[in-house]
Parts: sequence; structure tokens; C-alpha cells
Amino acid sequence: MVSNDGQDGLVFEPRDTSGEPDKEMLDRLLDAEVEQAVQALPDEFKMVVLLSDIEGLQYKEIADILSCPIGTVRSRLSRGRRLLKRQLWAYAQDHGFVDKDAVL
Repeated sequence: MVSNDGQDGLVFEPRDTSGEPDKEMLDRLLDAEVEQAVQALPDEFKMVVLLSDIEGLQYKEIADILSCPIGTVRSRLSRGRRLLKRQLWAYAQDHGFVDKDAVL
């Protein structure tokens, strides 16, 4: 869940996933390395990635929250995912998410 911190900033609070087995499993899979990669993203990309990929919000909802056009949301999401892919490529290979011989 994203909330306002009272100082014109947004704060990300993970939503309660109890009762949602697929979400609970994903939460357990995300270890410190993945969390660090997400936290290292520039804020404009991090917020869109969190709202879309973690919270599951639609582009329009994200655009409304961030007060920006939908095209900006799409662009930031694409760029944020690309940055994460680069940062986590070795992690994905080490954990068997992609083939060891796969090329980025």
C-alpha cells in the first residue's frame, strides 16, 4: 500500500498478503539482494515499479497517484524494469530463473 507521509512524500507499505498464497510465496522469494536492487532504483522508477508490479495497480491508477500522464507511467515502468533486469541478471542466473548461458 502506498500512503502519504504527511510531508508531501509517498511511503510504500507492503500490503497484507495473508490468504493470497501466490503473493505470500512471492514475498518469501524476494530476498535482500532483490530488495536492495529495487531500493537502488531512482525514485521515479522505483515508485512506478512498486505500484505496478507489487501493488498490481493499473496504469491509470498509477498516473492519478503520481499526477502524471499514462505515457510517463509506461515509460518509467519500462525503464525501471530494464534497470532491475541489469542489476539482477547474475542473481537470476545463480538462482536458476534464467539459463546460466543466457545473454542479457
